[in-house]
Amino acid sequence: MSSDTKLPRYVRKRADGFQMLAAIQPSLVLDSLEVLRQQVLPDLVFQQIEWSQLEGATQAQR
Repeated sequence: MSSDTKLPRYVRKRADGFQMLAAIQPSLVLDSLEVLRQQVLPDLVFQQIEWSQLEGATQAQR
């Protein structure tokens, strides 16, 4: 049994599609990864920092 069978089917489909796209048009995949790195990831990191500060504040009040 391979490890990717634990993933939901739609996640595996998405990954397969991504790999196919990478084979056909690598620059498109690289561009989308660059967008992820520049825009999406900083937002996620910022939200994570905000959330951990919020958690710390609620624990301090108890």
